Amino acid sequence: MNQMMPVLKQQADGLASLGRYGDSYIVHAAEGETVIPGEILDANPQLREDLFRQMQMMGIKNPNRYVVGNSLNSINPITGQPEFYYKKLFKAFKRALPALGAIVGSRILPGAAGTGIGAGLGSLASGKSFGKSALIGGGTYLGSGILSGLTSDEKTIGGKLGEARKALTEVNPFSKEEVTKAFDKGSLGKTYTKKEMMPVDKGAGIAIIEEVDVPFENQAFQRVAGTLNPFSRDAFGPGIVGALASEAVDPDIQETSEEQINEAKRLSDPQRFAYDQVSEYPYGSDRYYGGLRESGVYPSMDAERLARSTGISLAQARAYLASKYGVMAAADGGEVIGPGTGTSDSIPARLSDGEFVMTAEAVRNAGNGDRDLGAARMYDMMSRFENGRA
Repeated sequence: MNQMMPVLKQQADGLASLGRYGDSYIVHAAEGETVIPGEILDANPQLREDLFRQMQMMGIKNPNRYVVGNSLNSINPITGQPEFYYKKLFKAFKRALPALGAIVGSRILPGAAGTGIGAGLGSLASGKSFGKSALIGGGTYLGSGILSGLTSDEKTIGGKLGEARKALTEVNPFSKEEVTKAFDKGSLGKTYTKKEMMPVDKGAGIAIIEEVDVPFENQAFQRVAGTLNPFSRDAFGPGIVGALASEAVDPDIQETSEEQINEAKRLSDPQRFAYDQVSEYPYGSDRYYGGLRESGVYPSMDAERLARSTGISLAQARAYLASKYGVMAAADGGEVIGPGTGTSDSIPARLSDGEFVMTAEAVRNAGNGDRDLGAARMYDMMSRFENGRA
């Protein structure tokens, strides 16, 4: 397979080059995915912003990864082509870890302390920094205590504040005795029982069938199941508080700046991006014509027509086109004049099939070291050859 990878990529690149109407990519996409033409997003910047924000809310930190041609595209290692899968299950699980940690912590160590510790450890497991995890754990601890006070049976504000304070100070995480006592009440320390009808000895040889609590045979299973069950009624509060604290500290939403949008446009369609920037430059300036060159815009007339219509010499017309558009349209042949040296290849040339380009050194040697004389002799030779004379 490794030997086939370069071949597959070459074939895929070849197929991509056959695209119509400017399409130059072959991508891996799934059924149901929608491709939005860049022209639509360019015409409606607010639509782009709304789409990017929605993607960020679903866990995609940088939506530019889904812009075709962007350097952030994931590349298929076999075909070498962009792929746009969305690891939503894994991302959703990672984002849920602080809330799940708060639930598990509240089961193992009942109270605000256990809820906060669990949320902090869940945040660490999700890949967040220690500082953010500490803030999430602390926020969950505080929020859990406040929630306990608000949902208590106390009717007055003072009573609810008292219950909140009690919940926050119920377990001192630095006290071994208090932690051990709380742990014994938690899911991993208590004994799980079930109701069964059994004879109960009442004395004097009398036994009465009553409903009694009987320990489960497999306590280990019950304790693990009780710890990991996120759907019980008492899991709702810790889970919500952990999730809110996580979103408050690290919302996982990255604002899309104007620079990021422009960078995405530049990478996905560099010529279109360059053309959009041309209007911001003074007309006729070097930056104006530089933008035209980058966007692939070339003059509508060749040097000969420009010379006839303006009255300048052919050499001046060629020099103008080369300096302003950076391209030498030499369909009629002739000397190339423009920036750079005789070997720098600084001037892009638009050539036709069968044309032959002489080096600058050959032109100088044709004039015994004089470039202008060499060009004149080349013109004379070209004219004789075009008329069929050697």
